[in-house]
Amino acid sequence: IIVYTFIFEGAAKWSETNAVVKVSVPGNEDVIVEMGKQTSNKRFCAIAQLDFNGNTIDVKKLVTFHNGHSDCDKAYGWGFNYSPGSKD
Repeated sequence: IIVYTFIFEGAAKWSETNAVVKVSVPGNEDVIVEMGKQTSNKRFCAIAQLDFNGNTIDVKKLVTFHNGHSDCDKAYGWGFNYSPGSKD
């Protein structure tokens, strides 16, 4: 599982969000990312990766920036197909 943030509309840059993302999983150190301190112009940020190993969950901090969902997909090799959608 990848935990991510994405700027849809309204905020032009991460520095305008003042957002803080915290991923807490028992048995792991918290992953805390202050999005307002990021300078990337890419609107999609992969924050953390959760890997399931039997009865445990391993958490890996990522903080990688991408041009969108399909760009992140290519970076991590998931192989999903994407098509335009709507919130309506």
